Amino acid sequence: MARQNRLLLDLYRGYNLRSSPCQFVCRQCQSNPSKHPSRSFSTSLPARNELRRTLGSQEIAEVDEGYEGPPIETPAPNIYQAAETWHGLEWVGTEEWQRKWRASKRIPFASFLPRSRELSPAQIQNFVHRAIVEIFTIKAASMPVRRVSQLPSDSVNDVALATTIGVSEDGNQVTLGFPSEEARLSFIPEEVQNPTSPDQQLVENEEDVEAAKSVKDIVGNTAVADSDIEAWRNLSLADPEIKFAVLKRVMQLSGIRVPDHSLHNAFTAGALYECLILPPKQPKLAQGLLASELLAALPNVKISGKKISEIQRETEVGRWKVIKEELRSRDLPLRVRC
Repeated sequence: MARQNRLLLDLYRGYNLRSSPCQFVCRQCQSNPSKHPSRSFSTSLPARNELRRTLGSQEIAEVDEGYEGPPIETPAPNIYQAAETWHGLEWVGTEEWQRKWRASKRIPFASFLPRSRELSPAQIQNFVHRAIVEIFTIKAASMPVRRVSQLPSDSVNDVALATTIGVSEDGNQVTLGFPSEEARLSFIPEEVQNPTSPDQQLVENEEDVEAAKSVKDIVGNTAVADSDIEAWRNLSLADPEIKFAVLKRVMQLSGIRVPDHSLHNAFTAGALYECLILPPKQPKLAQGLLASELLAALPNVKISGKKISEIQRETEVGRWKVIKEELRSRDLPLRVRC
C-alpha cells in the first residue's frame, strides 16, 4: 500500500515537471504542488503568429497592407532674408499709418469720457441732478443701475433738468416728479418698455418725432430750481452700488475724475458735488498788496506780480546799455538771461 502511494506521488510530480514551463522546481514546490498550480498549456510563439495560425497568412497580409505611416513631407525652401536696413519695411505709428488704420476700422472708436471737461459749477450741478434722475428711474423699472452708462451722453438734457427730486429726511427714499409719462419713458430702454413681441415694439418714425417734440414743448429750456438743489444734496450715498453709479455717470458726462481719498468721504450727493468742483485759487501776495491803497500810494514802493531780475532793474533806469558796452570793450561774457 505504501509502495503504491509512493508510485502515485512520483507520477504526479513528473506530470507537474512536464507541464511546468520551468525546467527546475525546488523541493518545497514539489512537496506542495496544490499551492502553485501550473498553466494548462505553454507556448513560446508570439501573439502575432497565433493570429496568423488562426486567420491565415493571406488575411493577415491584407490587414497589414491597410496600415501605412504618414508620408514624409519635404520641407519648403527657406526664402526668408533678414533686413539689413529699414528701407522697404512697414512703418508703424506715423500719422499716415494712423489714418489708414482708422479708415480700415468699421466701427469708429468712441471714448467713454468726453474730450473736453465741463468745469463750471452750474454745469456740474446739472450733471449730478441728471445722473440721480436717470439712475433712480432705471432702478424703479427693476433694471440694474449699471445700465445708466448706456444712455445717450448729450451735453444738455432738458427732460432731466425739468424732473423734480424729492428726498426723505433720512436721505434713503427718493421721489421723482416727471413733467409727463413720455419724459419718464425717455430714460428707459425700448426693450424694457415693450417686452411683448417684436411686432409691437416697432414704432413709426413719425410717431417718435412727434413724441420727442411734445416732450420738448412741455419741458423747454429749464434749469434746476434752488429748492430742488437743496433736496438732492441730502441724498444718501451709503449704498455702494448707487454711489458708484452716480460717480460713473457724472464722470461720463463731465469728464472729471474724483480721487479715491475724496470719494471715501462723500456720503451724500452734496459732498460728491463738492468733490467735483474745483476749489477757488488762493489770491497771490501781489494781488493782495495791490488791493491795499495804503501801499500803492507810497512813492518809493512798487509792487510786481513776479520776480524782477537785476537786468530788468538796470534796464528800467537806463544803465544796461552802458554796462553792455563796457563788457564788450573788455571781452567779458555778456549776460543775456534775465
